[in-house]
Amino acid sequence: MQLSSYLSYLAGSDLRLVIYFLMGGTVTALTAYFASQGMGMLSAFITTDLHTSLALLCRHRSSGSK
Repeated sequence: MQLSSYLSYLAGSDLRLVIYFLMGGTVTALTAYFASQGMGMLSAFITTDLHTSLALLCRHRSSGSK
């Protein structure tokens, strides 16, 4: 697939799932990074509070669509 057709496909489609994937990957990467640095409490905060908040925000935003 050529780059221009791929970009036009992404621009024309609903990017919500791509954004959710990137947010989830960011939260996972931050959790793993801080856990490997010995900052378990910060890692736990990111995993529980931030991930829950982002999930609720995403669900709230998409509750009235489709």
